[in-house]
Amino acid sequence: NEPQRTQQTVAGLLFLCFLLYFWELGQIPFYNYEESKEALIVWEMVNDGGVILPLRNGTEIPLKPPLFHWCGALVAWLSGKANEFAVRSPSAFFSTGSVLMIFFFGQRFWRWRVGLLASLVVATSPEWLRWATYARSDMVLVFFLTAAGLTFFRVWEERATQRRTIYFFYLFVGLATLAKGPLGIVLPSLVSVVFLIVSRDLRLIRQLRLLEGAAIVVVIAVSWYLLALEQAGWEFFRRQILNE
Repeated sequence: NEPQRTQQTVAGLLFLCFLLYFWELGQIPFYNYEESKEALIVWEMVNDGGVILPLRNGTEIPLKPPLFHWCGALVAWLSGKANEFAVRSPSAFFSTGSVLMIFFFGQRFWRWRVGLLASLVVATSPEWLRWATYARSDMVLVFFLTAAGLTFFRVWEERATQRRTIYFFYLFVGLATLAKGPLGIVLPSLVSVVFLIVSRDLRLIRQLRLLEGAAIVVVIAVSWYLLALEQAGWEFFRRQILNE
């Protein structure tokens, strides 16, 4: 039956993701500058370097917001080790979450085979495999951008704004911003507007509760920027906003 088939599919996808992303995830030492600099931020968090804007080696301001590092520090705190597995695990976890999200979306709006095929294509793509096992914030961003896009599609498809579904869109946009910066706001906004233009449905904009959505994004993401700006001033603004 349908529920049993869904459970079996989810179990199979989880096992596949475990083999592809988690198996020996911490066995290979950090081998380049990019992974090492992310690991230093997690290490600073775990070793009382602060959680708002921990400085690499106590001197250098990070180039990205801290959501990825918060997740890595949580795994390090739970495991008692700020090692390769702890720092890379957010990428693996969020990659797995994205694969499952794609399956459920395909099954919900089309059929089971569509969801399964789409999730398998994504899960086994070479570039996806690479970033799912890499200590960078990209897969955290991808997860929340995917969630925002699928949520917006559901709002458009079902006109679900009265059921507060649109608030989840703004929640995911805010978290995407905490993962990678202003790109988390700009990209889903542009995609949504272009989608409405192509579908000739710009009237939906009036139903998107933009002011309430802006308030949600401010609380989630902009509040961190203000705290970091207060802590590090112009140097923070230059590195995280202007340079990036």
